[in-house]
Amino acid sequence: MQSKVLMVSSTSPLVFHKEKLDGRDVYGTRNLMNSCEKSRNTVKRIVLTSSSTSVRYCYDATKASPLNESHWSDLDYCRSFKIWFGYAKTLGEKEAWLIAAEKNLNLVVVIPTFCIGPILSPKPTSTPSILLSIIKGVRGEYPNFRGGFVHIDDVAAAEILAMEERKASGRIICSSSSVAHWSECKFEIQREQTAQNNSKNNYLFIKNH
Repeated sequence: MQSKVLMVSSTSPLVFHKEKLDGRDVYGTRNLMNSCEKSRNTVKRIVLTSSSTSVRYCYDATKASPLNESHWSDLDYCRSFKIWFGYAKTLGEKEAWLIAAEKNLNLVVVIPTFCIGPILSPKPTSTPSILLSIIKGVRGEYPNFRGGFVHIDDVAAAEILAMEERKASGRIICSSSSVAHWSECKFEIQREQTAQNNSKNNYLFIKNH
């Protein structure tokens, strides 16, 4: 592949109110996809980072499990339960696929589950704050469900592979091989944090996705 571009979607804030939805995923994705179309002579593939929130929210999720790349979050479900982050990410990815089909663009989408790993921001963003509240006991109880987790380094490796591997296509879920309960995640993060404290190499193992 002579030339390629790695297009990583702008990370949406974790919103809890509909009025805070400003369409940045849809508009930002549309602008970037259209820019790639204008440079189609040099841009041979677009790699978009989406989110597992564009897959897992639907009325029949339990019946449909295990979920895979063919599943999409139900927008009506997201509206009903006010899952605005999942709503925005689903709209943004669908917009990318719509434009790719209309303009015949080579699009590959990487779909990470809940990401853990070093963060770049000086302070925890919305999602890390939630996990920190669980670790510190501020929330009182664990969320009683299991989910997929993936280290941010593995997400980066998946994006590079999606960009360089000629056979890569469609949607690609990037996750651990097995799901974990939130209590297990807390234990692992505390264990890693203790190891880092002992080695005097401190950073937070969470990233917003």
